[in-house]
Amino acid sequence: MSTPPPLLSRQLHYVCGKGGVGKSVVACALARALVRQGERVLLAQVSAPDSHGPLLGVGVVNAEVREAEPGLFVVDIDPHAAMKEYALLTLKFEALYRTVFENRLTKAFLRFVPSMNELTMQGKIWWHAVEHHYSRIVVDCPSTGHGIKLLRTAQVIADAAPVGPLAEKTKKMAELVRDPTRTAVHIVTLPEELPVNEAHDLVAEVTRTGVAPLGYAVVNQVLGPLFDDQARAALTAVRAHTHDDVALAHLLDVAERRVEREQHERTQRARARDLGLPVIELPYLLQPRLARADIERLASVLQEGA
Repeated sequence: MSTPPPLLSRQLHYVCGKGGVGKSVVACALARALVRQGERVLLAQVSAPDSHGPLLGVGVVNAEVREAEPGLFVVDIDPHAAMKEYALLTLKFEALYRTVFENRLTKAFLRFVPSMNELTMQGKIWWHAVEHHYSRIVVDCPSTGHGIKLLRTAQVIADAAPVGPLAEKTKKMAELVRDPTRTAVHIVTLPEELPVNEAHDLVAEVTRTGVAPLGYAVVNQVLGPLFDDQARAALTAVRAHTHDDVALAHLLDVAERRVEREQHERTQRARARDLGLPVIELPYLLQPRLARADIERLASVLQEGA
């Protein structure tokens, strides 16, 4: 059996994890790291409010693919827009599309077809992968449960309907997602108990279903250590001599909370390493709102860690 290529040498990268862990930040940083390596990269949001535009400073990202800067293409894959584009490719005429897809009964029917939105979006990703020849595609997935549904949809439908108009294409979609030479699913977490718990659940589910090959575990927002053993011992010694110095006592409270936080993060980072995936840790950046320069810094860390 041939050995799969290195993770970042694969074409399709799904960035998954619990909501709020920074998937969009990691997806943008990964896309920039790949552009730096000379790749032609498509960065895709999946039917989500635009977060990539502000993070990268490239203007509003919408359903139209555009080259935001040399080598980096951006898009928001909206299911309705993707369905319309597919239908127009099939039906050829706008008027016929409106007659078939924009009438009330057809729209109501499509809303009740199980997983139609996910299948449409996954089909669009597959189409970009095979038809537009992007050397790398980074997909900023929905939060955990919806992300798994997106990954599994093509396989579920292919299994349920092995013959018929959708069979061939859904099979090809599922094969691409499962292909360890072309695809990797990266799991993003924070160095906190609940996100790490969910990362373990997500890895277990991806492994159980065999829906896709796993890539990196990315631990986001890791604090830099301020207190080594010697500094912690000094805090204890100073605490014993604070007496009635209220201001000093408050400063020690803050320092001790930081020590506790660092210890908690060490524990959760160790649990992240137990995921069984190669781990990349990204630093916590103290800016209230991240911008392009911050994404570039994180892209450098990803390049060094990959």
